[in-house]
Amino acid sequence: MTKTRLSQRQLAAALQVSQPMVSRLAKKGMPTDSVEAAVAWRDQNLDPSLRKEIRQPDRADSVPAPRNWRERRDQVAVEKAVHGLAIERGEYVSREVVKATWSALVLNFRSRMLHLPRKLASELASASTPTECETIVEDAVHEALHELAGDGLPGEGRNA
Repeated sequence: MTKTRLSQRQLAAALQVSQPMVSRLAKKGMPTDSVEAAVAWRDQNLDPSLRKEIRQPDRADSVPAPRNWRERRDQVAVEKAVHGLAIERGEYVSREVVKATWSALVLNFRSRMLHLPRKLASELASASTPTECETIVEDAVHEALHELAGDGLPGEGRNA
């Protein structure tokens, strides 16, 4: 009986490893005639902690792949409707709002950090030891970070 060998590329894709890895494992004795035989050999001969597990797609909650363009069109229409409903419910935030908020956070953080030297100059000048200087700077940084810990924005919109 002759065994039909899979190509290393086919076996690598099925095992979700690289083609050179299939070559190395085949030299160590891994059968290449079927995916099942290769998986069984790997189970017996490879340390499980060093092995990459074969990931099976989770089909329990996923939508089956469309069989033709009509099914794909219908699937896209459903996805658009679900997305539109999520927007109406307020489950998504627009890109512009995210960018504006992020910019405000970064600007506020930058200004707080740039203000520290001016705020600490007199205290640091009167400090007598490096440890005292370190404590002064550390306390000021923690204070600034604590003030930014709410929503990070100055004014009435703070959550802290």
